Amino acid sequence: MWSNFLSTGLATLAFLATVQGQSVDAGKTVIVGGIAYYASPEVVSIIDATQDQLKRALTTGQDLIPLTVISDSSSSFTVEVFRQTVGNYSKVDDVFNNGFLQCE
Repeated sequence: MWSNFLSTGLATLAFLATVQGQSVDAGKTVIVGGIAYYASPEVVSIIDATQDQLKRALTTGQDLIPLTVISDSSSSFTVEVFRQTVGNYSKVDDVFNNGFLQCE
């Protein structure tokens, strides 16, 4: 009985010693407006923000800060320009949805 137990134990230890794993951050899936999006772990841009601004934007338990960047070349970014820009994004951008405009 002990010899059986010993050989099984040694075989298990030998198996455990040869199995190796590695934890790699492969990104996350986030849901925006009911649609799943992949968020890469690679940095694509850096935004200048103070520690206080980052703390206020952070959601407890989350390591992503939701952010939508709207680009405009007009000299005055008005509510009307915003509405036109969002309307255009909705028509031509297959990824954009109104969930990107929500604050929580």
